[in-house]
Amino acid sequence: MSRLRWTLYSMALIALFCAPHSAHAAESRFEGVWSAKWCDVDAPQRECGAFEIVLVRERGRLCGTHSAATLGLSRIDEGAAASVIGAEAGAKSDTASLVLTSSRNGAKYLATATLRGDRLQWRMHGMIAPGSEDEPTIVPDDMTLRRDTTQQPRDALRAREIDACRWPDDAAASTASPAPMH
Repeated sequence: MSRLRWTLYSMALIALFCAPHSAHAAESRFEGVWSAKWCDVDAPQRECGAFEIVLVRERGRLCGTHSAATLGLSRIDEGAAASVIGAEAGAKSDTASLVLTSSRNGAKYLATATLRGDRLQWRMHGMIAPGSEDEPTIVPDDMTLRRDTTQQPRDALRAREIDACRWPDDAAASTASPAPMH
C-alpha cells in the first residue's frame, strides 16, 4: 500500500472511531428553544403573555418542556419535566408529532410542529387524555414560534432539572435481558 493510501486510510479510520457516537450527534432541526409572546398594545404596562417550547433529541425521540402564560400572567402553565414528547415524521421531514402534558390539569394534547424557515408552526389537534381537574388549558391552539438563539436547549432543560428523553419504556429496555435462543 502506498504511503498516501495508508495515510488516507488511517485518517478515515481515526475520523470514524473518534467521531461522537452519542445520540446527540445526529442533531435534529427541531432541537432548540422556540418562543412567542404577545402584548396588549392598549395596556403596555400589562405583562405580556408567552408560549415557549424547549426541545432536544436523543435516541431518535424529541422531548422537552413547555411554558405558557396569559396576558397579565393571570394563568401560568410551567410545564413539568418532559412535558413535551414526540417524534419527527422522518429524517428529513419538516413535521414532528408531539404530545404536551399540561401542568395545570394533567391533560394530554396532540400537536404538530412544522418548520417554516426559522420559525416553528405549532398546531394543537385536540385532547387525547383528559386531566384530573376541570381547568382549561392555556396552551395556544395555533401559533408561530421563533427560535430563541440566546439559550441553548440543553442548558434550558438542565436549568429545569430534566433528564432529557427518559420515556417509561427506556428503563424497561435497559434492564430487560435478551430472550434465550433455542
